[in-house]
Amino acid sequence: MSDVVKSKRAVSAAAAREKKAARAKKAYSMRLAGVKWWDIAEELKISEAEAKATVAERIDEVAAMVDYHEKREFLSLELDRLDALQAAMWTEAMEGKVSAVQAVLAVMDRRAKWLGFAEPEKSQAITTNTIVIPGNSRDYIAALQQVRHEIEAA
Repeated sequence: MSDVVKSKRAVSAAAAREKKAARAKKAYSMRLAGVKWWDIAEELKISEAEAKATVAERIDEVAAMVDYHEKREFLSLELDRLDALQAAMWTEAMEGKVSAVQAVLAVMDRRAKWLGFAEPEKSQAITTNTIVIPGNSRDYIAALQQVRHEIEAA
């Protein structure tokens, strides 16, 4: 294969990656804004399943770029926000206002999910797994994503 053909294929592949990345960014932005899956699919001229997969891939890419400490800081900030929301509704909830009670319970549920307390019925024992993966950080992230997909499939 000639160098010209290889070069054209490389340029074409790069353009395809850029187009896919732009589509993923747009799909993610639309979903973040509350746009329905079918509207995203229609806008991007793809199926709903492709829209969902595109957004999921974008989330995985972004998550892979955020390190452990940044995630902990973000979680801490979000938990502080939940505390503020709960405090704002607490008095009305304690007075028996049903909508405030429901809102406080929703905040408590969200906090429990984020802290990993939301599914005690699955396992009463807390387990810890250690994964040792040789290679660089890309290998490590790829392996973790594979484990995540296996767990979700189970």
